[in-house]
Amino acid sequence: MVIPKGQVQYSDFKGLQEELNKVVHKIIMKVEFAKEHLTKIVHAYFASKTVDPKIYDQKKKLEVELGRISTMLELHDKCQSEAIFFNDKSLNAGLFS
Repeated sequence: MVIPKGQVQYSDFKGLQEELNKVVHKIIMKVEFAKEHLTKIVHAYFASKTVDPKIYDQKKKLEVELGRISTMLELHDKCQSEAIFFNDKSLNAGLFS
């Protein structure tokens, strides 16, 4: 169907634009759903694979090491705050007060 140039109204295009926007929105929603669903499938697939138990041993060792390092940093911070107390003071400051 061919419409002569003078008979085309802006409102005709506006309705068409709204319908196209609805269709595009539906397509985007379906693509997002498919993407999320496929992501879940991939995660489930990899979760079903056997994980090497050495990884858990390594994780435990790293957690122990992290605890040790955290303790060292806490001690260092405490020493730093004590050093600030004695900054420009004699080492017996506050000892006989």
